[in-house]
Amino acid sequence: MTVVAACRFREGAVVLADSRATSLPAATAQDELQKLLPLGPRVGLGYAGDVRLAGVVGAAIRAKCEKSERYRSLAYLEGYVPKVARHFFQRLGSGGLAGGLGLLHAVASCPLH
Repeated sequence: MTVVAACRFREGAVVLADSRATSLPAATAQDELQKLLPLGPRVGLGYAGDVRLAGVVGAAIRAKCEKSERYRSLAYLEGYVPKVARHFFQRLGSGGLAGGLGLLHAVASCPLH
C-alpha cells in the first residue's frame, strides 16, 4: 500500500509519501524508494504501483515539463499525465503486477519543499 498526503499552507505546501517498495513474489521490502518526483518548482508527481513503469512515465513527464513553464501548469498536466501513463502502460505492460500504475498529480501555488 502507498500513502501520499499533501497539505497547502499560506507559506508553502508539504507533500509526504511513504518510501516502502515490496518485490513480488518473495514479498521482500525496501524502505528507500522515492515516490515523489519533482517536475518543476511548483509541480510534483506522486505514484503508486509498478516502480519501473513509474520511472519511465516520470521521466517522460519531467522531459516535457523541462521544455516550457506552460507544460508545468495544472491545466496541461491534468490531461497529459493520464495520456502518457496509458501510453507507457500499453507499451510496457504492468510487469506482471496486479493494478499496474496509479498516478497522483498536484500543483501548489507556492514552491514545494
